Amino acid sequence: MAELKNLYYFYKQQCSLFAKNTLFVNNKLTYAETLNKAKARAAFLQKEGYKKGDILAILATNSPDWPITYMAITSIGAIALNLDTNLKPEDYQPMLDYVKTKAVFVTPEFKLDFKGQKI
Repeated sequence: MAELKNLYYFYKQQCSLFAKNTLFVNNKLTYAETLNKAKARAAFLQKEGYKKGDILAILATNSPDWPITYMAITSIGAIALNLDTNLKPEDYQPMLDYVKTKAVFVTPEFKLDFKGQKI
């Protein structure tokens, strides 16, 4: 196995090995399609100015969006803060403020008003 420089190389290697295999059964996404979605999301993040070391939170239900977003965030060298979906809405903001989160990715189930950015 070749030396892996970072998580992006790991994702790329694994998704290449299993490119045509289904990764998400319910959404019928293959490994290759998932990697392409993560790359597109990572490009969007970089275009928006997010960079290595930034903390970006994820508040999402169990769906392919969660790991795709996680892959995108970590691919650019940013830090993914995974928020527990079982917390009370008022519990999120103090955590986000404490670590100086730059953005929060949310799925439609979480229509919360966060200070700062929400994607």
